[in-house]
Amino acid sequence: MKTIYKYIIFICFFLPSILPAQVYYTGDNAVYEITIQDDTYVIKAELLTDIVGSRRLQLNRNKLRLVAADLLGNYLVFKEARIGYPHIDELFEVFVDVSDLNFEAQVHHFTTSSWQTCGSTKCIVYKCKKSDFIIQESYYNETLDIAQMLQLNFERKRDLKSASRLQDYLVGDMEESIKTEAFFLSGRGALEAEYKLLLKLNPASQLQSSLFNSDSIMEGAVYNAGVLPMSDLPFEKLIKNKILFTTAPINQKDEVYDDYISALKKMKGRWWDMQYFAFQERESADFPGLDQATVFDVIAYYPLALNIFGMNIVSEGSYYQSALESFSKEDFDLCIELLQKEIDFIGISHKALNLIGATYRLQDKPAKALPFLLLAYQLNNETLYLRGNISLVLAMLNYPHIDEVNDWFLKQTNLEPWSKEQIQANSQ
Repeated sequence: MKTIYKYIIFICFFLPSILPAQVYYTGDNAVYEITIQDDTYVIKAELLTDIVGSRRLQLNRNKLRLVAADLLGNYLVFKEARIGYPHIDELFEVFVDVSDLNFEAQVHHFTTSSWQTCGSTKCIVYKCKKSDFIIQESYYNETLDIAQMLQLNFERKRDLKSASRLQDYLVGDMEESIKTEAFFLSGRGALEAEYKLLLKLNPASQLQSSLFNSDSIMEGAVYNAGVLPMSDLPFEKLIKNKILFTTAPINQKDEVYDDYISALKKMKGRWWDMQYFAFQERESADFPGLDQATVFDVIAYYPLALNIFGMNIVSEGSYYQSALESFSKEDFDLCIELLQKEIDFIGISHKALNLIGATYRLQDKPAKALPFLLLAYQLNNETLYLRGNISLVLAMLNYPHIDEVNDWFLKQTNLEPWSKEQIQANSQ
């Protein structure tokens, strides 16, 4: 963690023109909104839970007033720091949490409204003229680590917007990108109730249900989620379209997939770039169409557009064991036939997906291999021989950024000897 330097300063704040119209802070008991109206600061505090009883309301009124004054001081110091980030107002809550400010303020005429009804709870408004709020002495951070603040912002909010900001700023490594993606696809992140419900329907069999059954409940949930407004943030669109693609009926999948690819193309980072490359290189000659497609077909033709938590993830079954024997005898056609049955009748596993990729590679079909290898990497990036297979397949396809992928793999301490040997050979 970088060192934070602190300085004692004497300042009288005048509002710079760069201040946003409003910022928010969620505390233990209330959500605060700070706005500027002409020459007045306005702080609205809305209780998170309703409070009854005049005595308790009066006690909370005084407590909220103190917090409101403290937040206003933080807000002014926050803006004076002039943090060089375009979405700075989104980081106000994190700034308050980590800044450790200590200041004395002259506050005159900090007026308080009466309690009002705001939805299901109560709210109260505090106002102060700009000229009546003067910070006499303050400790503030000279410089702020934006990457650290964005990470803390994501940990605080756990929503797609904060995750998108972090992804865009850091262009993170492949493992971090996969973890963040899984955080939302598994339902742990903050999503609208419609998407949360959709993730809970038919767990582990969403893709099969969408392909082979007419599930009116799931189709209704897809519609309710799909009609919600979606931001222009690529990561948010990518996550939501993966959820929708996995669950949507077959007559809607291609439209959702187009939206997914549009978002994927805008993502920054090697993990996302490899996925888009797999889409560009995909082969369509053997795809039977969605009305006849199996899970195996969809994995191959729609690379990594699926939510893996809506699929049947299993340990390797009997078809996989038979496929290993065929692979060792170099009977690759039978091996693929058995592995297709493994995927369609038993479920997906990282070992089966990796073996499919290896078999297609040895059949000189790298474009077919790549979707299965990347999905295996998403499931378990430490699968034996997987990183070597990915490196070899990317080399066969002339992936333009293969050196960066090889460098990343070689830096990992858990790389097994065969993969290391293949990657080093490709790097020469």
